[in-house]
Amino acid sequence: MKICVFIGDMYRDFAMGILKQLDYYAHEKGYRIDVFGICSMPTKNPLHVIGYKSILSLPNVHEYDGVILCYDTLIHEGVAKDLVEDLLSDNDAPPVVCIRAEIPGFYNVVPDNRALMHDIAKHVIDKCKTNDIGFVTGRDDLDDSIERRLGFEDAMREADKKISDKKIFHGNYWSDQGPEMADFFIKKNGKLPEAIICSNDYEAIALCNELRKRGYTVPQDVMISGVDNAQGAADHIPSITTIEISNAVFVDTAIEVLEDVIAGKKPDLNIYVPGTLILRESTNDLFVERDIFSELLDLTATISINTENMREYVVIGDLFEGALTKDAGKEITLEQFKTIESMKSCYICRYREENRELVGYFTNRGKNKLCSISYSDEKVFPDGFEDDKRGMRVHFPLA
Repeated sequence: MKICVFIGDMYRDFAMGILKQLDYYAHEKGYRIDVFGICSMPTKNPLHVIGYKSILSLPNVHEYDGVILCYDTLIHEGVAKDLVEDLLSDNDAPPVVCIRAEIPGFYNVVPDNRALMHDIAKHVIDKCKTNDIGFVTGRDDLDDSIERRLGFEDAMREADKKISDKKIFHGNYWSDQGPEMADFFIKKNGKLPEAIICSNDYEAIALCNELRKRGYTVPQDVMISGVDNAQGAADHIPSITTIEISNAVFVDTAIEVLEDVIAGKKPDLNIYVPGTLILRESTNDLFVERDIFSELLDLTATISINTENMREYVVIGDLFEGALTKDAGKEITLEQFKTIESMKSCYICRYREENRELVGYFTNRGKNKLCSISYSDEKVFPDGFEDDKRGMRVHFPLA
């Protein structure tokens, strides 16, 4: 089976987990999987946005048996709008399975966000003795955020707890609002709600960290929970109580839908996948005797790694400053990709109006080769370099 995958935010945990599970199908099942994605959207400049999203228009989807779309990773600056409209209007397009977002006209593999939030909220609410319970929403423009809020409200009503807009902070699903959340929930007398239920783990971690800076402890001063079991939730101090749908479940279900359609079966258009509650320290459900010295060493190592990762941007920028020719720029690009251990082969292609050109590559982590090989603009990749019947290839724009 040959599958085309569209995905964004490839630097985040969710996208990396999806790609890892897809790689399993490519190498263990012998499928051909071509990924077209965007690592991040660092700018709102319209011209830059056009350049980034052009990667989504490269493949001829009619050459594939099916399409997997991670729509909610491609919503920045309306990147996926044209792609979705084209797929919906194309009567000859292969079946499309949308992961984690519900789009009428596609098959959708989605979490039951309302049920997910209800289950974790019910657990936290049942531990509370008062009505003093806060909630952090996700992005107000996203359906899953609305559903998660409804799940929280369902659990509050079941417990006969009063819902107050004054105790609901409007978040953004990311970790950059810690100070704002803390300011919102800390009362004039310095006290906090009995519990704060967050719409995802990034928000929960950010709030825990900010409260710790201000002298509060979790869960002693306030219980905090998240959703999604993001990377870092288990290792955080305190570890974050959360609920998870594994990325493997999303991918396995999407692949199963495509296999069913190809086999002539008629799967449901909307398939809701369940979650698993993970109880940890942030709601006082787990106590771990920690080796503080070991934790400090791990933290120091993490800071060092992150510092090096940030330094890479500076190093790359500095290296390109010295690239006085196009060939020097290609060499630097290939060398930088070779530093990624999992990168076995790399190809730099130019996509021009009249045709396309392979300008440099390395295979099996071997010697860099600069070239000028033109090929048809109807092909994503020139013939003769890779096995087109199996394996996984990831395409993304360089900017």
